[in-house]
Amino acid sequence: MSGRAKALIFTTTLLSITTTGIADVPATQSTQPATAPAVQAPELTLMPPPDADDIAAAPTTQASEPEKFAPHPPNDISLTLKESYRQPAGLFPYGPISLAYPLWKQTTDSLRDGFGFSLGAETSLVYQGATPGPGDRSAGGGYTALFGSWRLLGTPDARNNGYLNFKVDYQWQIGSEAPKALGGQIGSLWNTTKGMGETPVQVSQLFWRQGFLDSLFVFDLGKLDPTNYYSTNVWSSDRQFFMNAAFSTAPAIAYPGSGLGLNARFNPTTWLYLSAGFQDQQGSESRAGFNTFGDLDLFTVAELGFTPRIAGMGPGNYRATFWHADAVPSESERSDQGFALSIDQAITPQVVPFARYEYNDTDLLKVHQLAAAGIGLHGHFFSEEDVCGIGFSWGQPSKSGLRDQYAAEAFYRVQVTHTDQFSVGYQLILDPSNSGEDAVGVLWLRFRILF
Repeated sequence: MSGRAKALIFTTTLLSITTTGIADVPATQSTQPATAPAVQAPELTLMPPPDADDIAAAPTTQASEPEKFAPHPPNDISLTLKESYRQPAGLFPYGPISLAYPLWKQTTDSLRDGFGFSLGAETSLVYQGATPGPGDRSAGGGYTALFGSWRLLGTPDARNNGYLNFKVDYQWQIGSEAPKALGGQIGSLWNTTKGMGETPVQVSQLFWRQGFLDSLFVFDLGKLDPTNYYSTNVWSSDRQFFMNAAFSTAPAIAYPGSGLGLNARFNPTTWLYLSAGFQDQQGSESRAGFNTFGDLDLFTVAELGFTPRIAGMGPGNYRATFWHADAVPSESERSDQGFALSIDQAITPQVVPFARYEYNDTDLLKVHQLAAAGIGLHGHFFSEEDVCGIGFSWGQPSKSGLRDQYAAEAFYRVQVTHTDQFSVGYQLILDPSNSGEDAVGVLWLRFRILF
């Protein structure tokens, strides 16, 4: 069938579905092909092989069972789609989108089942308020995204599929400051959140994903977000868990913005992977990037990951990441390089400690080195979907004369309805490097809708 004919049938079906009335449609989970049994070894049980979609869709392995817990980098399209399919029960049966949700689900299920086109949407509202002091001490903002993955090559049960992935998002400010700017107002060495800035409507990701040799190799090519691929952590998501940048991202890694590039992942066994790639050091979510990629100022990176399942404990992720950022003469930016270590290991089905360390050579970034550690728990609170965590961090400034900074954060997240989550947290920043204050507290609230 020609591409034009396929597109015509796709469009006709979409129009016919969206003109139908709203009807309750029971929640469905995509079925997965059977996996091989775990391989036994002394003191160690290797994780069973993931199914084809999981290998092709997930650049990182997760530290808990997906049906009970769905951690992932905040901008990972395929894993956010998987989270949106779960629709777990919450404290209440109805939420803000309950009236429209049956029609949305009917439409998206038909597109996914009939055309291999998966579609999701997400919106979040965040408030952060700091203890009294100089500068603006409160910030608010919102985030909305539409994202999807279209399987254009292969079948649902194949392992060498090709997917077109996209994400369109918009971030806006509420009040005098966006949450991403609050850290600078209170003198913090790093931000009080990873995202939640102020941007126009933008295509932040657009790339092709292709598996080869039964997904022994998986390639992503196009406009990529590097934070999806390298030095992630099971708790590194300011839309799901911690908000402070010491825990939700990697302040001592010179990640560029989303830009043109390539990621290649090699999966030789079920417990080991190698991920490497490059992309435009001048990348920006709001630009296509063709005009800057030609300068060949690149961010290059490689990561070796060990993903065992330890008997009596659970799955873990052990990552070593090495990176280099080229100088950008047009921006008067010097080159830099560094490395990072990131670990998370389940010790029970509900308890997952984590630790990370980051280092860079020059003063390109504000943070010269950073260490963070903590623990997260999920389930068995108000409901099995609740999540809480606490973390501690230390950072050394790149600029001489500034004092080291310490930060701690605790949060609690409640599953309000099957699409809605509400989180509350508190950050304590001690000896903020760019302020004379001894301590600054930041209370935050977050409401998220995912469908």
